[in-house]
Amino acid sequence: MAESRPCLGLSILVVDESPYLGDVLVSALEHEGCAATVARSAAEALQLARELEPDLITVDLGPDGDITPDLVGHLRLTDVPLILIAPNAGDPQLRELSATRVFGKPFYLSQVVTAVLETLGRATHP
Repeated sequence: MAESRPCLGLSILVVDESPYLGDVLVSALEHEGCAATVARSAAEALQLARELEPDLITVDLGPDGDITPDLVGHLRLTDVPLILIAPNAGDPQLRELSATRVFGKPFYLSQVVTAVLETLGRATHP
């Protein structure tokens, strides 16, 4: 039986300064058939968003660095769905960013992958 790859042909931009977590999310999305690319800075995220024209963007907002709500505001200038991972999912400032989904930390990788698939209309149900 062929393996189901619901995300085949879709491009995901993963914005995450953490080398480990960004790579883990990319690997999980690639397992689902997505073409996933990681950006490790705000400048790289903006450049890759223009170049790749992804179908969805995930952004891990950290307490330090340049991946901030301001960056998300710049990424929201397109109609691309956005999934946020933030230290405090209840932060009122996050509501202004109009993200499709917001996950607090700590989070479960499987929940983020499922949210990506659901957002793209590619979720598989047994």
